[in-house]
Amino acid sequence: MKLPVIVFLISLFSIAYSAGYYCPHDKLNLTVSYDYSVTKTSSFSFSTSKSSRSLQSDVYQSIRIYPDYTYLASEVDTALYNYVKNDLVPAAINYYTKTLSIVRLKKNLTSSFSTICGLATPEVFKGTGVAADLGIIVDAAYEDNDYIAYARACVLSHVNNRPNFGNIHLNLNYITMGDAMQNQQNLITVLHEMAHVFGISQGLYEYYINPTTGKTLTGHVKQSVVNGVSSYVIDVEPLTSRLREYFACSSIEGALLENEGPEESAASHLERRVFFDEIMTAATIENAKITEFTLSFLEGTGWYRGNYSMTESMYWGKGKGCDFYYGPCMDIATQMATFDEFCSHLTETGCSPSRRSGASCGSSYVITDSSVVSVFDYWGNDTVVSDMFSDNCPYFDASDVKDCENPYMQKRAKLKAEVYGTGSRCFTGTMASKSALNAKSTYCFKTACKQNEDSSFYMQVTFGTYNVTCTKEGTVSVDGYAGTLDCPDPNAYCSTYGTDFCPRGCMGRGDCVNNVCQCDEGWGGSDCSIKTFVDGCSKCAENEFDLACYGDSCECLSTNTTCLCANGIYNCDANGNVIIYKHEESDDEDIEEADTDTGSSSGGNNNNGGSSSSGGSSSSGGSSSSGGSSSNGGSTGTDGGSTTVDNGSGSGSSDASVLQVMKPILCLVALIVILG
Repeated sequence: MKLPVIVFLISLFSIAYSAGYYCPHDKLNLTVSYDYSVTKTSSFSFSTSKSSRSLQSDVYQSIRIYPDYTYLASEVDTALYNYVKNDLVPAAINYYTKTLSIVRLKKNLTSSFSTICGLATPEVFKGTGVAADLGIIVDAAYEDNDYIAYARACVLSHVNNRPNFGNIHLNLNYITMGDAMQNQQNLITVLHEMAHVFGISQGLYEYYINPTTGKTLTGHVKQSVVNGVSSYVIDVEPLTSRLREYFACSSIEGALLENEGPEESAASHLERRVFFDEIMTAATIENAKITEFTLSFLEGTGWYRGNYSMTESMYWGKGKGCDFYYGPCMDIATQMATFDEFCSHLTETGCSPSRRSGASCGSSYVITDSSVVSVFDYWGNDTVVSDMFSDNCPYFDASDVKDCENPYMQKRAKLKAEVYGTGSRCFTGTMASKSALNAKSTYCFKTACKQNEDSSFYMQVTFGTYNVTCTKEGTVSVDGYAGTLDCPDPNAYCSTYGTDFCPRGCMGRGDCVNNVCQCDEGWGGSDCSIKTFVDGCSKCAENEFDLACYGDSCECLSTNTTCLCANGIYNCDANGNVIIYKHEESDDEDIEEADTDTGSSSGGNNNNGGSSSSGGSSSSGGSSSSGGSSSNGGSTGTDGGSTTVDNGSGSGSSDASVLQVMKPILCLVALIVILG
């Protein structure tokens, strides 16, 4: 459902990051999506903390964010409490402190209200208050609800409408400690939720201001018909200008807002079909990025200025023109994709756009939903893809269990030369040790982009002790193997997704040198978001009490000299270097050793029920692309009897598995038993 008429009286609004297992009669498999809910009460509370009128002539300084953990301590154990308080939330705050500038409050941030965001006002915000511009109350609970986290802005400045207080709530069933990949997913979640508190939320659009005059904006929320479907558009500067330049379309009216999913989620996020892996789309996606569009959206509120050196590059649809931005992704007449970003043959085996993971086109098996909007029924038979936010547009949807950067997926290797870990990328082909496969399969190989003297690129693919070179798109033979390897276009890949970059500007904890983060002392990880000090840790042992491991490093929580790593995933030596010594098996790893990948790679629309490309793919899920919410502007955000929604993203927290294949079968058996 589209953005409802923005009401004047809105007090609390939450953006939730959903995740949950459901049977086919409701939702199937692990749902991972951002969900936006609005609680209508009397009005926003307006803070009386003094700030100057926000004019462009005012002095802008980095935003000061004060987190309060009063309501966190009682819900979590010591190790998790310290992880959230000392590592996770501070990393996100540090990023935004280095990225956003505002006209600061003249005096301390205080609140005279007895409650903030429905919680008793923490003592620190009473009386003299704190030297900050935004207070965020962090709380948490173990809940069976289908979200990972939600955020809400509750108190606005009476001077310029900017949020002064907000709340981030964590569902501890999903925010867990673990390895570096889990930490990155947790960090992306908190960064996303903070952006909603800052202003990317439908309940705040009416409070945006003109930074020159300080007056509230009008006419910046528009309605447009795109591909025959009503969608909402946010037209603020510099967002609109940056969109026109990026997409090479001078007629862009503004940022297209999400037009699918529950009404609470839709208009508070960027449209997935257009923005794909932008962090402010409505569901997790592989390698989600904070791009220039997140910052320019926040600048468009009139409250912030952005440091764009802290953003990451997006390549999806770049320079593709107005037809990409406003046009359909599929030609209904030919049932073929209109742009390379999308794929044509459903369930076809392939690689995700970044080539980080093996993937399936749209879904790993055929899904139908009778409630699909007619203009999105590209195949004419109610076939839908697993991403409910993509306008039913099929793309190569990454599978968690085919993540080439995840070393714990090494047992999925079909060839001895395959390597899962940092620097590995996905390839397709028909290679096997004895005889060529009959259908495409996916592989993971160490890969590097190299440049020739004429500035053209080639890809160096490592096979054990020797390398295979991809100089152009096409197939190549590999010594010692039957079948062939599919080479992508090295110039297209290496100049976009294959480009080395510093994630999130090294989080403000290091310098980007030759596209690699050189972290400040005491910080590590690919983005410098992980603390690396190991005071007192002199040995490694499997101890379950005093200490904990955070992402890429071990940190002491007591004077004990034994380093414990969460879930037995990592450990560290006396110098703080991470060593992998054990991994506790999870359900998603109980998968077949061989990957038959029998999804068809050619022929018509390929929506006739051909077998899936991977029994364990997280892009499966029997989920609807519309979930009954459709994109017609007048429908509800309920399931409507359809099966919803595993977005199939490969970002770490959607633990897909063989259970994704077995769950519908088990649920069907249970249903038969119940019905007798």
